[in-house]
Amino acid sequence: TMHASEGVKMTLPYALLDTGEPACEPITQEHPILTEDRVEEQELMMLNVGVGSKASVLRARLSGGLRALKSDMSVYQAANPGSTLHDFVRWYSPRDWQPGG
Repeated sequence: TMHASEGVKMTLPYALLDTGEPACEPITQEHPILTEDRVEEQELMMLNVGVGSKASVLRARLSGGLRALKSDMSVYQAANPGSTLHDFVRWYSPRDWQPGG
């Protein structure tokens, strides 16, 4: 069946947990590729950040991880109206998803 949502790459072989609608894989943006120099620069910054929850957030921002995650969450939600965080985790990080969790 065709899904009406824009930005859909393909229908996935399972349904959304709350709605029962077919889950769709969204078209995601390519995240930037870093040069070796930039990777080394970021690694050095991350080593000097320290520890703790604030340091973890800063590390995610330095690596662009938080921005990439937000982007992927947005396109997943747009491609899957009615989806939940559990649906997103099942698609984005299947090893971290636990049925019934």
